[in-house]
Amino acid sequence: MKTLHLNIPDQLNADEVSRFLAARLYEAGKLTLAQAAQMVDMRTVEFAEILAQYEVSLFNYPASDIAKDAANAHPKAGCMKGTFIMRDNFDEPLDDFKEYTS
Repeated sequence: MKTLHLNIPDQLNADEVSRFLAARLYEAGKLTLAQAAQMVDMRTVEFAEILAQYEVSLFNYPASDIAKDAANAHPKAGCMKGTFIMRDNFDEPLDDFKEYTS
């Protein structure tokens, strides 16, 4: 990893600025979750937990893509044809349940 030196105002906390930057880079898709966590010297799980503080979703997937995927996810009529075989004795009682059905 490269090192970047920034001049920030005294009222800002350097760790907070680093976390904010990592969260925004993750949100923009420039870093993976693991890379963003490494950038701020945190475990991936810990970093994932702080994303909400910056209003960044852990699931970095645009709403437009979710809508597109949902539209394409509906099965088409007949798409499972030939997948299931219905046996001739399908409606006959099972031997395991004979004592309950007599």
